[in-house]
Amino acid sequence: MGIYLHLKQVLHVFSSNLYQIFALNSANPTPEAKELVIPLIHKNRWSKPNKKKDNEEDAVPGTEEEAVLSQAVKELIEESRRTLEDNSETDQTLSIPLLMQNRIPDGYEDGEKVDVSLRPDSAEAADYDAVPVEYYGMAMLRGMGWKEGEGIGRTFKQDVKPLEQKLRPKGLGLGADRSALKDLEPQKPRKPLKPGEKLEEESRGLGKGSSVQIQSGAHKDLYGKVEGVDPDNSRAMIKLAIGGKVVTVSLFSLRLVSSAEYTKFAKDLSRLSKAHQESKEEQHKDRSPDKEQQRKDDVYRRCFEPNKMLMPNRKWAYPG
Repeated sequence: MGIYLHLKQVLHVFSSNLYQIFALNSANPTPEAKELVIPLIHKNRWSKPNKKKDNEEDAVPGTEEEAVLSQAVKELIEESRRTLEDNSETDQTLSIPLLMQNRIPDGYEDGEKVDVSLRPDSAEAADYDAVPVEYYGMAMLRGMGWKEGEGIGRTFKQDVKPLEQKLRPKGLGLGADRSALKDLEPQKPRKPLKPGEKLEEESRGLGKGSSVQIQSGAHKDLYGKVEGVDPDNSRAMIKLAIGGKVVTVSLFSLRLVSSAEYTKFAKDLSRLSKAHQESKEEQHKDRSPDKEQQRKDDVYRRCFEPNKMLMPNRKWAYPG
């Protein structure tokens, strides 16, 4: 009986604490993430340590000439102060670079003994983890007054989209075609199936077990299966259908094929013969239009067609 009462009390305390946690979470929702802004420092406010001067009180001018000179100096200082206040609204960065404007005061880091007391503390690893590196650039632009969607420029403001550089994959040369990467990406179904139509098996991206054809290199036109992929070096290990040898080739020399094409042509040695290649080239030439014949047809239409319409009873020979 005592154990039962103890368990009952524990459950009661646990349920009450859980209720309080839910109540606090509902009363204090998680604040939304705000955009990071790094304000532009127009002028640093250096906190210099107080240094006692030997002569704390200004010397009283002893002669009338020194009094006049002291008054003139005060007037010049007052005039320069008023000029600085009038020009405080102007952008100082137009004439003075920020690095020179916000430099350390003289006497701290230009002597033999370097005093780094004005410098901030060194950053720690937690400071870098708090803000991602890619956010710093946008935060600095916001601090300079830039707003997203607002045009930039002094005379003709335009909203120019930045050019985002994409990382070139390893193994892809400067003259290589990036469109070859699209053939290795997973493909979506082109159109819905009709009643009674079967789904043709399509390649779903380059991976282990995919059927491919090598399009360049020492193993050109050979079919094989993917045994492994090295994305860091843009290489793939292919087990050839003919011979079963495992070779390493570039990812950009591969073409994904369907299982039907692989079954039909993977071990067909006749397509690799010289006669087969020549017949294939001849068929390609037959399908391509003859430019010379097309030129003759154009000349015939321009020169003889109008005359045939004027004299239809006369026989006309086609120019050979």
